[in-house]
Amino acid sequence: LVILRHGKTEHNKLGLFTGWEDAGLAPEGRAEASLAGRLLRAHGFELDMVYTSWLSRAIETAWITLSELDSLWIPIVKTWRLNERMYGALTGLSKKMIAQLHGEDQFREWRRSYRVRPPRASSFSPQYPGNDDRYQRYLVMARKVPHTESLKDCMDRTIPYFEEVIGPSLENRTVLIASSENAIRGLLMKLCAVPEDRVNEVEIPTGLPLIYDLD
Repeated sequence: LVILRHGKTEHNKLGLFTGWEDAGLAPEGRAEASLAGRLLRAHGFELDMVYTSWLSRAIETAWITLSELDSLWIPIVKTWRLNERMYGALTGLSKKMIAQLHGEDQFREWRRSYRVRPPRASSFSPQYPGNDDRYQRYLVMARKVPHTESLKDCMDRTIPYFEEVIGPSLENRTVLIASSENAIRGLLMKLCAVPEDRVNEVEIPTGLPLIYDLD
């Protein structure tokens, strides 16, 4: 199992809460994705399948990585279940500004706590993904698109998908999951038995392939 956080975005560079906002890759992010593919090729990896989110930064990272592996023909499954954690009303806001307005302790709770949710996004807010035409058109359960999520909430959709869909596809295959920081953090918490009170210490670099040996 190859796990890859998307390459760096302009939001990452500016220190903004991104969540479900569809921020594209920065030039540095495309370079990271290209290097990820070259690293995998140098170590002899051949991918059989890719799972990614509905967010363009993860999709483009997967495409660039596959291009370096000369594997653009392999199946790519896109699912909202692998989307980044939904940051609610914090989406698009500066992390430094939130820390200054609400204090470091509250900032850390909203950003890295396992169970604490950030403030909800209004159903009428442009930050609410339920107002995005793509989710209204293609997501059967569009009315249940989250207004905000804790890491636990995020895991409540990513982990069942991993166990029910991705897991069965892993037999005798090498699979790439290209996703976002908190979706991957929750997956690693599950795979590596990271305690709830220490999951906030798990750092996932942009554009660096993480290899998990199922054996």
